Amino acid sequence: MSDTSTSASGFDLRSSADLVAVDVCSVLAAGSPFVPFIGAQPIRLVLTLPLVLFFPGYVLLSALFPPGDGTTDDTRLDGFERVGFSVVASVLVVAAVALGLDGSGVGIRPVPVLFSTAGFTLLVSVAAAARRRPERRSVGFPSPKRTLRRFRIRRAETRLDSVLNVVLVLLLVAALVSIGTALGGLGRTESYTEFYLSTGNSSTAVPSAGVAAPDFDGSIGIENHEHRRVRYTVVVQHQRVRPNDPMSIRTRRTLTTRRITLDAGDSRTIPYAVPSSVGGPHQRVVFLLYEGAVPPTPTVENADQEIHLWATQTANRSETTRGRG
Repeated sequence: MSDTSTSASGFDLRSSADLVAVDVCSVLAAGSPFVPFIGAQPIRLVLTLPLVLFFPGYVLLSALFPPGDGTTDDTRLDGFERVGFSVVASVLVVAAVALGLDGSGVGIRPVPVLFSTAGFTLLVSVAAAARRRPERRSVGFPSPKRTLRRFRIRRAETRLDSVLNVVLVLLLVAALVSIGTALGGLGRTESYTEFYLSTGNSSTAVPSAGVAAPDFDGSIGIENHEHRRVRYTVVVQHQRVRPNDPMSIRTRRTLTTRRITLDAGDSRTIPYAVPSSVGGPHQRVVFLLYEGAVPPTPTVENADQEIHLWATQTANRSETTRGRG
């Protein structure tokens, strides 16, 4: 009497119960950000971690190397090897998905990555189920004893096997570290500080063309996008440079120093007007921004960001340089 769970094409639903479970868990993990209670960070992490760390590689290896029928030792990968390579393959799959999303313009964001990874898992699991042979042993699942025996770590028979086991463990550790690092920064945008000068009703990185240092009467703008509270210091210097060599500073004099502390997401403008005593050829006013402590001698090189204005309109150049920020 034939097994009713086996179709005419040879597909056995019982032999694919693990793939069905993976698909169900993948759908739950992809939808977890939209469920209020499950969307909390600790719970969501527990659900999404297997989706990015194990499920895609598991179904991919199941499609490439289907397990045996349970009656002989023809399993191409034993349990330990299958789990280890599933983690490594999952890292590669998620990386490929992220690169594809970034190249398509969607961007590497948590929800698209989760949905795309879940979609990949569902599609490949169908191929993996189609490649599995029906259980010819008996109706039901394999015995727990046989299942545990498949997932044991076999003793290395040769030196090459020992080396491969070590490599596999190292790949597992590297995969876990990379996934943990990615999840730690998931959902966070790039951190930066916006530093600019504002003249009149305009708010730009540098003042509009035609504004020389002695004519500047506006404000210094700072916007904190560092995702943390930051103490900023702005140092305004009057510098004299050598003719035909603007990088060589002859003299520097501090005009003012302003300190301000901003919470994450806050912004502030500091009114400032260049003193009328500043003027003449080969002179400029430099606005230096520091995050934290200021060096004993503030310079363009050790500042996090800087903006400078030339003192004469004939050398009409207003430039900004982003430093370490």
